[in-house]
Amino acid sequence: SASKVEYQLKMVSKEKVSFDGEFVVETSKDGKSWKVLKEFDERNPMSADGNYSHEITNDVRFIRWTYFTRNKLNLNLNNIIVTTNK
Repeated sequence: SASKVEYQLKMVSKEKVSFDGEFVVETSKDGKSWKVLKEFDERNPMSADGNYSHEITNDVRFIRWTYFTRNKLNLNLNNIIVTTNK
């Protein structure tokens, strides 16, 4: 039973740019019904260091990261760590 997910998400760019796409992190207990955990877009920008940590409920069995809208900018998703409370 998971209780926390951590990951690093960074834009790949030599210049300082703002993220204008849509990238969503979702969780599911059954792999069919999904709930948004975190959404990145123009209104919800990425942090400077790109490190994220979210509490998740113990019934979460699946986590997915989806790049829905890409406008020329690549993203690096690294260092995914899921931990449990026992």
